[in-house]
Amino acid sequence: MSNLDIEAPPTVFTRAHFPSPARRGMGPMKFPLPLSPYVPEDVIKTNTVNSDILSTSNVPVFPLPVTTSQGDEFEKMKKQLVEALQKIDDYNKKENELMSKIEELDAENEKLKSEVQKLTDQDSENKNKQEMYEEKTRMMKLDTESKEDMLEILRVQCEELKNELDKVSQEKLKTDAENIEYVELLINENNTLQQENSTVKMVNNEMTQEMENLTVLKHELEIALKQKTAEPEVTLESELEDTTCAICMEEMRLKKCTPCRRRFHKSCLEHWLQGNNSCPTCRASMSV
Repeated sequence: MSNLDIEAPPTVFTRAHFPSPARRGMGPMKFPLPLSPYVPEDVIKTNTVNSDILSTSNVPVFPLPVTTSQGDEFEKMKKQLVEALQKIDDYNKKENELMSKIEELDAENEKLKSEVQKLTDQDSENKNKQEMYEEKTRMMKLDTESKEDMLEILRVQCEELKNELDKVSQEKLKTDAENIEYVELLINENNTLQQENSTVKMVNNEMTQEMENLTVLKHELEIALKQKTAEPEVTLESELEDTTCAICMEEMRLKKCTPCRRRFHKSCLEHWLQGNNSCPTCRASMSV
């Protein structure tokens, strides 16, 4: 049972039970007013419009004994009041929805402002961009009162931010490509150095072997010279001039670099000079 359906108590209420606002010292009376058949309909409508947020559940009811015609008028007024309160509730719901949308727009606005400020800080070195962003920020602050204008500015700004992001992405891709190319160049140079180092090691090993062979040969020649004193004199130089291997007939002449005076096996030097025209040790120009 609602408040509007409560039966009237046996006590008879009169206007003396409801003193006027002036007598109560409360100033002009505001809604809600006590429901009675003596309250005009235009007063109920006026107080309904000027009242605070109400619902049908918190309206006080002061039932009075009424006649049949007064009861009909009372029911009509009660129906009109319920409809008015329902409209107020609907208006309040719509107002709450609008306030929620406004809060969402404000939050989005604050987010976009934060993004604009961040971009402004990052591009502080570029004076033209900084002035552009400051002008846009100032325009956004001036146009906050107009939601439609604000939304249009935000759309334009989002498009420009997208273009700026595309530009930054392209620059980053270009920088990444240059870095990759530079890394590949370093890798190639490292591979070349490793190959040259391997070749130098091989040449050094062969030179060491050749030096050992020459040492053995020198030692054998010295022994032969001591044993064959009666035979014609044979110098070490004449022995070294014979540079053909008696087994494989391969040339064993040692090539010498003039600037650094380093010696190389002929086959090793020919293999090296196929890809380089310089000494493996001092990088001086050299040929077979």
